[in-house]
Amino acid sequence: MYRLEKDNRTVRINCLYKRANGYILVGTDQGLYRFDGLRFYPMPFQNKDYSDTVTAIMEDSLHNIWTGFKSGRLAKYDRQFLNYINPEEGSPTKRITSFARDSAGRLWFGSAGEGLYYFEQSKMYLVDAEDGLIDEQVNALQVLSNGQVIAGTDQGFALCKLSGQKRTVKTFTTKNGLPDQLITSLAAAVNGWCWIGMQDKGVCLFDPVQDKIWQPKGLSNWAYGEVTALHASGNILMIGTRDQGFFLYNADTDYLETLVGNTPVTQVSDIVRDDQGNHWIATPANGLIRTQLASFHLLPAPGNPVFEHIHAILSDSKGRLWINNENNELLRMDNMRKPSVFTRIRISELTDKTDITALYEDVKGFIWIGTMGRGLFLLDPSTNQYRRFTEYPGYATASVLSISGSGQDVYVSSLEGTIAIQAGQPGLHNSYVYTKYDSRNIGTNYIYAVFRDSRNRIWFGTDGNGLISFDGKNYAVIDNRVGLSD
Repeated sequence: MYRLEKDNRTVRINCLYKRANGYILVGTDQGLYRFDGLRFYPMPFQNKDYSDTVTAIMEDSLHNIWTGFKSGRLAKYDRQFLNYINPEEGSPTKRITSFARDSAGRLWFGSAGEGLYYFEQSKMYLVDAEDGLIDEQVNALQVLSNGQVIAGTDQGFALCKLSGQKRTVKTFTTKNGLPDQLITSLAAAVNGWCWIGMQDKGVCLFDPVQDKIWQPKGLSNWAYGEVTALHASGNILMIGTRDQGFFLYNADTDYLETLVGNTPVTQVSDIVRDDQGNHWIATPANGLIRTQLASFHLLPAPGNPVFEHIHAILSDSKGRLWINNENNELLRMDNMRKPSVFTRIRISELTDKTDITALYEDVKGFIWIGTMGRGLFLLDPSTNQYRRFTEYPGYATASVLSISGSGQDVYVSSLEGTIAIQAGQPGLHNSYVYTKYDSRNIGTNYIYAVFRDSRNRIWFGTDGNGLISFDGKNYAVIDNRVGLSD
C-alpha cells in the first residue's frame, strides 16, 4: 500500500490517470499529485492560496494535463504549476466528474448536474436537456471506436455525435434493456463495445453498432452493490465497488472471481494499469494499492471439483490443461476459453481414496501419471488407453511424489526412492530400462523432487537430508552446513 499523508492525516484519493510518459496522476481532496511507483509529488497551483479537490484528470493530444475540480472549475498544468482556466462562456458550477478525448482531439467533460461540455477551437459548448440529454447528472464518459461519446447518467446513458455544427443525442434507458438506469462507470471493451457499470445491477455490455445491451450470464446475479470503477485489459475486466472491494471478470470463460477477503480493500474509487502491467487501485482509506491480479485469475475447473483434492496439474505441448478431480479421474480441457467442455478419463485401478500426485508429458506426448500407493501409469492421449508399470520391484504400489524428464529419460521420485526410466521409443507396449539411485548415497528414500539439469547432473530434493546432486560419478550434499537454511 502507498499512503499519501498530509498534516498527519491520510489524503483521500478520488481519481487516477496514467500519462503517456508512464507516470500516474493522482487526484485528491488536497490537490493534484504525480506518482512514480514509490512516491507522491505535489503538482501545486501557481497561486499558493488556491486549494481545490480534484475529481477528474485527462491528458490531451498535446500532453497538456487538464484537471477538473469539485468546485466545477477547470485547470491546466504547464510544466510547473496548475492554473485555473476561465472560459469565455463561464465555468461550470457543479463538480466535474469525468473527461474524454474524441478522435478529432476534442476534449469532453461531464458535470454533476449541468450536463456535458466539450471544447471546439477554444470555445466551450454545452450539451444538456435542450439537446436531448436525458439527465444532466453525468457520472462517466467514454469514447467509442466509432467516434461517438457515451455519457453515463442517473437516468441511463446517451450517445453523442458531432457532425459539423449538428449535435445528435440518442438515449438508452431501462426501456432499451438496461438492467439499471443509474450508470456509474464506463470502460472500452473488445469489438468496439463498451462496459457499463451500474449502481445496483453490476455490469453490462453495449454494442453501438447494433444498439444492443446485454448482461453476460456470469454477471447476471450481481450482489455486490454499486460499481465505482472499471478497467478492461483485453477480455479481463477489473471491477471496483463502493463497499465490497474489487473483482475480476473473465469474458472468455464468463467467470466472475470474487476477491473479497483477499485484500483489505472495501471501497474503490478508481483503477489504472501502468506500463509494467501493474494495476493500481485507488482507495479512500488505504491510499494506492498495487496488484497484478489481472494477470492471474481463477479458472473454473470443469465438473466443479473439490479444490482441496486437485493435487496435480499439467499444461501439455498442445495447450491442453490436465488436472485430477476428487474421484481421481483425469480431466482434460482442450480449450481454455471453454472450461465447461472437457474430457473425463477414468483409470480403473484408481478410486477416490487413491490420489493422483504427479503429471508429466514426455517428448512423444505420452502422459505419465503418478499416484499415492498405486505406482505409475502411462497414458496415450490420442486413444486414452494406458498401462501400469508393475515390472519394476516395489513400484506397483509406490507412492509417487514427482515426475520430470529430459529427452527420452523420465525421472520418478517417490517414498520408495528415485528411479530413471529409459525408453528407445516411448509407448504403451514398448520395453523400458530402469535405473535406481542408491538411497545409501542420498541418505533417504523420501525424495520430494528429482531433476536433471543442462549439465546432466541429477538433483534430488530430500526430506531431511537437504539437496543432493549426482554428476554420474559422485554425490554432493548441499545442506545447512553450506548455508541451506532448511
